[in-house]
Amino acid sequence: MKKLYIVFLLLCSVISIKAQWQQVLNGSNSVRDFTTSGSNIFAATTTTGVFISTNNGSNWTQTSLVMSVYSLASNGITVYAGGSGNGVYRTTNNGVNWVQTSLNNQFILTLAISGNTIFAGTGSPQNDIYLSTNGGDNWSKISDPGGDVFSLAIGGSYVFAGCGPNGIYRSSNNGVNWSQTSLNSGIFYDIKTNGAQIFAGSTSGLFVSTNYGTNWTETSLSTQVVYAIGVSGINLFAANGNSGVYVSSNNGINWVQRNEGLSGSNVQNLWIHNNYVFAGAVAGSISRRSISELTPITNTSIDMPSAFSLSQNYPNPFNPATNMEFSIPQASFVKLAVYDVSGREVETLVSQNMSSGVYKAEWDASKYSSGVYFYRIDAGEYKSVRKMMLIK
Repeated sequence: MKKLYIVFLLLCSVISIKAQWQQVLNGSNSVRDFTTSGSNIFAATTTTGVFISTNNGSNWTQTSLVMSVYSLASNGITVYAGGSGNGVYRTTNNGVNWVQTSLNNQFILTLAISGNTIFAGTGSPQNDIYLSTNGGDNWSKISDPGGDVFSLAIGGSYVFAGCGPNGIYRSSNNGVNWSQTSLNSGIFYDIKTNGAQIFAGSTSGLFVSTNYGTNWTETSLSTQVVYAIGVSGINLFAANGNSGVYVSSNNGINWVQRNEGLSGSNVQNLWIHNNYVFAGAVAGSISRRSISELTPITNTSIDMPSAFSLSQNYPNPFNPATNMEFSIPQASFVKLAVYDVSGREVETLVSQNMSSGVYKAEWDASKYSSGVYFYRIDAGEYKSVRKMMLIK
């Protein structure tokens, strides 16, 4: 029995070690951007250029582009790299050879791409946005927003530009005309799109729009500088420099800091690739971690359920975390919340539209006292409440 107990402790120790960030590249210069081309992932650094991994980030090799690179983008065939004062380069053979495009004398802070249409945002002293409609053969200046263009993104029929210090601009005609959105001040380091949802990270936190940038809502990550954003389904990731990585599964209502084993200080770049989150640090390291380890909400089955349901949490009693599984047979707006014995809502775990499926939600009750709690789901017309016990 004693031997069995020791084996159990060792197994728990191994699981604990694995359930953390793993450093996959250690360098001495800042990791500024990522992109994916086919099954390969690329990373841009400020001194030693662009690296490539062909095995999901386990190993990295330096490509032939050795210079200061701040931005990357790919259309699946061609990879584009924006340099510091060197303009835009491109490769069609996974970095074996790079060719400098005709945009060859600008500081390219950001790139966005859709097919053969490429947008390039520049930093000081130009602060312009350039457009190519033929894969980088020719470029034209289309905008001068009056500040450094830190981020560009394409969502639906819109192009978004995050500038400093003038906020976010939007164009509905491929950059011919731009209008300033209601986010009209501050530096916006990153913009990510997910359908009609637009996420924007800034010096004042993270903002979300559900209507292509017409209106914006500030998330609860409002006291933090957000340098980079990652989106995977219902899961949202934010990089906050020395505070590491935050995760939300309810559109930013609640956030959990997930830095277990994270190497390198000042994380300023994130990328999603093959069910992994990659974190790039100013100190020069790249770390990765599986999405399933990071997120409180996960899809647990490929089978489509036939009815709504809310299962009993497990473990129960628990300390400090527990899991709640629920099923949605059709796309619905879902709210899953935790309440204390007085009926006060203490935490919202899910509050958003979700597609059909079987999901698991994790609740970390570390900051709450022992006692009885209830969790309730509202999904369409379906409502259900269950009781659980926290014992510390």
